[in-house]
Amino acid sequence: MTPTSEHTVRDFSTEAFDLLPDEKILGDSRATHWHDPINILMGRLYSSNKRLIFSPNRAILSPWTTILRLRHKHIFEAAEIQAAGSAKAPMWFAIPSLFLISPWYIEIAGERHYFSLPLSRNRRVVELVSERYKLPIVEDRALWS
Repeated sequence: MTPTSEHTVRDFSTEAFDLLPDEKILGDSRATHWHDPINILMGRLYSSNKRLIFSPNRAILSPWTTILRLRHKHIFEAAEIQAAGSAKAPMWFAIPSLFLISPWYIEIAGERHYFSLPLSRNRRVVELVSERYKLPIVEDRALWS
């Protein structure tokens, strides 16, 4: 992550975004956003004191992502995030990834947004997100449920 000005955050491979006044980035990581089994976005997930921001990679390998216009930033206001939880990946998904992909989700207005971070355990990420944004940890859900 490279702040290119006082209010803009840019990574060499992802789309830039502007910070709000008094907003500070608390952490960031490469991440995958799982829309569904076919539409997967890779990018960077930023956690700030005010928002959780997913910025997709500029280069997209999946034509479906472009055709269906799924390549977009997600900006979640901290106050809008209702809960966080672990997602259970189906066996056909977990075995090829050698169980290294550990998805989790946040819930906003009844809609779930699924993510995974490289080589991280979903339970630890959920605890961190829950602590940072003062969220309840809810029951584990099946991925894409």
